[in-house]
Amino acid sequence: MGNRSVNYLDINCVSKTFLNNGKKIKVLDNIIMSADKGDFISIVGQSGCGKTTFLRIIARFESVTSGEVICNGEKISKPKMKYAYIFQDFNQLLPWKTVKQNIIYPLEIKKYDKEEIDNKINDLLCLVELKDSKDDYPHTLSGGMKQRVAIARALAMNPEILFMDEPFSALDAQTREKLNEELLDIWRRLNLTIIFVTHNLDEAIFLSNKIVILSGKPGKIINIIKNNVEGQKMPSDNGYTELWSLLHDSI
Repeated sequence: MGNRSVNYLDINCVSKTFLNNGKKIKVLDNIIMSADKGDFISIVGQSGCGKTTFLRIIARFESVTSGEVICNGEKISKPKMKYAYIFQDFNQLLPWKTVKQNIIYPLEIKKYDKEEIDNKINDLLCLVELKDSKDDYPHTLSGGMKQRVAIARALAMNPEILFMDEPFSALDAQTREKLNEELLDIWRRLNLTIIFVTHNLDEAIFLSNKIVILSGKPGKIINIIKNNVEGQKMPSDNGYTELWSLLHDSI
């Protein structure tokens, strides 16, 4: 196979150029990054710096112009069933299906047997605190509840990596804080690898063990910071103000 990755995930010299009316526009330039299994990595940077494009490239929804993405020693050229992706908006839910039906939909596609689906759905509904809403339809749910359904559906396939593109940015502050706490608990319990795009520095500090800072176009990695904030990663905790200032001054 050639050189094998020494990390769980390696992004090796990735660049991305789009064509717009015959003009080449470089969005990402020579991105180099690695991740260990179980990392929670947040990607931050200015609006338009290529955060979403970078996320889509790692998930292999976008091709690279140059470079490679290696996961667990394997060069990845297309999306894998062991990847799950949660978007910013709520349109990913099927409006004609209930909460339960939305969550089990990918399991039905993969032809899981009924007993396995029943066992998994009960665990997932409890995990995202939607057991009492399993028969409700998406139009009756709040934004926060819809994102809980999206998270449960993503987790149904036991993903190795969960990609999240500003999933809570459209929510009010109180709901966002609650979902951040729940996501952190799910990450710890399931030992997931999560790569998370956000423009909110407080959210990045609260959730992540590593934070990647992208520059403006073309996006380049300015820094990869290990989050050493102690305690609950709140503004009053030791090291919080220093890390927030470092992130703010770098963007």
